[in-house]
Parts: sequence; C-alpha cells; structure tokens
Amino acid sequence: MTLPDLEELLQYTHTRAMEVYKRNYPDNKLSAEIAMREILKYLWLAYKHTLDQKNNPDDESLKFRCVMLQSMREIDEIWHEFILHTKDYSEFCQRYFGEYVHHQPDVFANLPILAEEAEAETAKMLPYVYDHLGEETLRIWYAPFL
Repeated sequence: MTLPDLEELLQYTHTRAMEVYKRNYPDNKLSAEIAMREILKYLWLAYKHTLDQKNNPDDESLKFRCVMLQSMREIDEIWHEFILHTKDYSEFCQRYFGEYVHHQPDVFANLPILAEEAEAETAKMLPYVYDHLGEETLRIWYAPFL
C-alpha cells in the first residue's frame, strides 16, 4: 500500500461522470469540476488515514473513521456517478491506490454509535483534514459547521 502523489492524483478527471453529475444535480452548489477535485482529495485522505492508522496503531489522534458527513453530500454524489462507470473507476483505483476503493454508505447510520461518539470522531477528523488538505478543503467539506 503506497499513497499516491496528491498533485498527480488531482490531475485526474472523469468527463463522463462530471457530465452526468451536471445533468442529475443541476441545483448543486459545487460545480462538477470542484466536486470531482474534492472526491479525489477525499479518496486520497481516506487512504492516507488507513495507512497512518496501520503505521501508528497507538496514536489516539488517528482513532476515528474517515467518513463523509451530510455536508459533503454533493461530493458523495459525484463519487456515485464515478463508481457507476465501473470499468473506469476500477482502473482508476488500481492505478492510484493499487486496489479497489470501496464506498460504504451512511457509516454512522449503520453502526451502533452514540451521537456523542460520532461528534468525538468528527472532532478528531477536522484537524486531520486541515493538516493534510488545508483550510479551503475544510471550508468546502464542512461549511455548515464552520
């Protein structure tokens, strides 16, 4: 497992997924181009988080699930459109991550987790996002909370 170079990853684009996103979600605030960039950043961050946890199993600051909150719905929507292009998505995952990157919907909704636990995990995730992707990403992903 190796982490791809973020700048190289951000050069990737999937025109067909972006076209379908534009057609299916004409009222979204995020343009298809921005949503595509943000899903690439999210996939990179989630993969990095997995590697960091594996390499630092005792680090308490890494003990959270790297999930998409409701505020990231538009980013998740372009991921759905991308995944539906199964061959392209599979090839993308292999090229950049060396394995298929699965999508698990509604992680908190499907787990027996208290609201306080979900908030605590989110509180750990926010500085991780900031440290690795910066303030602009934090503002895009979590605008309603800021």
